[in-house]
Amino acid sequence: MSSKAKTRYLAERSLYRFVKRNPLFYYWTNSFAGEGVQDKTEAERRLKPLKDMLRRKGADAQFFWEQHPGGHGWHLHWVTSKYLDVKDFRAWMMLRGWGQQMKVRYVRSSPALFNGQTWVTDESAVRGVVNYLIKYVTKDIVGEFGSKKKVWSCCRACKAGNVRFAWVPWMNPTSYLYFYGRQMFYEIYGRYAGWKDFSAVVRLGVENTNWLETDPWWMPAGP
Repeated sequence: MSSKAKTRYLAERSLYRFVKRNPLFYYWTNSFAGEGVQDKTEAERRLKPLKDMLRRKGADAQFFWEQHPGGHGWHLHWVTSKYLDVKDFRAWMMLRGWGQQMKVRYVRSSPALFNGQTWVTDESAVRGVVNYLIKYVTKDIVGEFGSKKKVWSCCRACKAGNVRFAWVPWMNPTSYLYFYGRQMFYEIYGRYAGWKDFSAVVRLGVENTNWLETDPWWMPAGP
């Protein structure tokens, strides 16, 4: 697996971990003042006060950089679990070299509902945000002149580990699906899964990750 594919996978899994920790979150877009910032190191320097402030507030957060075509400046897209008042936050950011223009969107993850046959959720809003952010990992991971750029970062609590973990899907899909089914099992049944619940947890993991879209011929190995 290429380094770009690994980075994209970790970013996507970390985003979904963020969403599971924070069913209600805020999606922001910010740019820099004036002509913008061309230098990535300077862009990261101006981001650090925001990261520090969110850390002090105990907020979960993830950050994605977008470079405009031709290298015309960097823009920041990010999600956080904490509400920030736009008026006060705009002034705070402008003092640190960011522009007046900013966008914020409130995103809510739909709770699971039982339709008489199975548990279903409407995750279209969340998937839209995830897909939009992940495209920057693919597009901007290599800069205009071929140099690698750090285009994604997140808080430690939301990071999905690394690609050496045994439950990643290309090494062990069943363990991966069990991992993502355990929390849903607890939310539905109000208890932690036991060994006898193995198959049920894996099936929930399949639903939670839409695994059959990735591998429609996958069959569970069983406990």
